[in-house]
Amino acid sequence: MKFYNELNQSQFKYNYRLTRGHFDTFHMHHGMEFLFIFAGSLLLVVENRIHHVGPGTLVLLQPFQLHRVEPDLEKDYERTVLIFDPYYMENRLQPYPQFHRFFQYLWKEKLPVQIIRHPMIEQLFQHGRDYLFNGNVNDERSEQLTFFVKSVLQSLNWIWNTLDQAAASTPSLRSNHYAECIMKWIDQHFHEELSLEQLAALVHLSPYHLSRLFHEATGSKISEHITARRIREACFLLKTGSTSIKEIGERIGFPNFSYFCRIFRKHTGMSPREYREIY
Repeated sequence: MKFYNELNQSQFKYNYRLTRGHFDTFHMHHGMEFLFIFAGSLLLVVENRIHHVGPGTLVLLQPFQLHRVEPDLEKDYERTVLIFDPYYMENRLQPYPQFHRFFQYLWKEKLPVQIIRHPMIEQLFQHGRDYLFNGNVNDERSEQLTFFVKSVLQSLNWIWNTLDQAAASTPSLRSNHYAECIMKWIDQHFHEELSLEQLAALVHLSPYHLSRLFHEATGSKISEHITARRIREACFLLKTGSTSIKEIGERIGFPNFSYFCRIFRKHTGMSPREYREIY
């Protein structure tokens, strides 16, 4: 798992890419993320679900939301990623109470839909590709991106109640079903001592068979997903409370303090103490 903090120098970070796909790991971002796919397709793992996402689609990801993106290696893949600081955007929406409430909902609530296809959204991102997503983020570009994000949010506000929420309950392939069951169980029990044998028994498979199915469905090892979930919880606790770092490690399943600090630094690039001081 990787933790990306692209917003040290600016309120925005964007990246446009036209390339053949590459294999990615579970990761999360400090800011909100808009991922728009212009061409190609990808497998997305988010909120313990596995989705196949095609062109013309916006993926909305919340801060610190674990996800994994695996583009189809057989096709050209064109996408743009725009990450922005939600606190920055919240301040600019304060004069508009209804709009501000909708943004708070997108930012902080559990969303029934995070994969969105709509002509209005597609048109906005095509415009962004043609005129915005190039060069560095300077003051002028930051102002333009602020209005772009407002336009996307306004469009989402208009169309939200019309979106097809069936995507949230689309039946899974059988192999995906096993992986999703395990991810949901890990999400509830990550703080406990877990073993592959224990997880395999939950779905009545051998440890080897479960490991193979999980890797085929998500591209990740079960142990990597457990660690990613624990680090996500550690980031949340460090940012929002005053619990001691040692106790946080114990709470999330790392009773050995030095091991917790080593794993946290490996995945975030900083110590738990440094992370708390920054955020």
